[in-house]
Amino acid sequence: MIVNTGEDDASVPGADADDLSLAFPPGAEPPFRTPVSVLVATAVRKGRRRRIATLSAKAALFALPVVAAAVVFANSSPGKVTTAVRPPSSPNGASSAPIDDCTGAQLSGKVFRGGSQSSQPFEEIVLTNGGPGPCHLFGYPRITAWGSTGQGPSAPLDTVLTQGSTFEIPDPGPTKLVLAPGGPAWFALGASTAYGGPMVSIDRVVIDVGSAAGGSAGHVSVTLGMGASGPQGKAIPITVTAFASGIPPTP
Repeated sequence: MIVNTGEDDASVPGADADDLSLAFPPGAEPPFRTPVSVLVATAVRKGRRRRIATLSAKAALFALPVVAAAVVFANSSPGKVTTAVRPPSSPNGASSAPIDDCTGAQLSGKVFRGGSQSSQPFEEIVLTNGGPGPCHLFGYPRITAWGSTGQGPSAPLDTVLTQGSTFEIPDPGPTKLVLAPGGPAWFALGASTAYGGPMVSIDRVVIDVGSAAGGSAGHVSVTLGMGASGPQGKAIPITVTAFASGIPPTP
């Protein structure tokens, strides 16, 4: 017979079937010398210890990454921040520094080739960037022709400038060019000797380029020798082609 002292409530908090099986092992037969309440309390204590052990194991597993992170942080150098490094921009995307217009201080000029056909003389003039950086040339050159009729020193001539193709050289049309250091560009200059006015000898042209400090234009002076004439009592017609990259093509 089981002796019940009134404390054998199997619903004691914390007791479950597994815990009770510890107190009532299989094959055990009454009568029990230990009161049921004591056996149940023992089972509860064992169950709690087993749950505490289980929770401790789970807590240890959770703490592992925290401990690892703390070790890594402890071994890192204090105050050191690593930032992402981006590659420099490619030349085409390029570098965004603005490019200024070519100035007279950067450019030098010379005649590349000259000739005449059907009373239509021409000169091909090459400008070269002698500066340390790139610069822009755009559109058509602005020139002043200097010369003499043989009765006095060289002086600015009365001319009228036309933009387009000459008799010999087709006009490439206006484009914006970038001249690298040492890079050339060219244009053609054409006139006529078939007009009835007096013949003049154009001994140089002064090309206006860029802008110097104070707003005055820069100049490139190029020596040449080209005959020209104009209608009687009128300005001498001169035609210029647009700036083109490189040097003139071989005819």
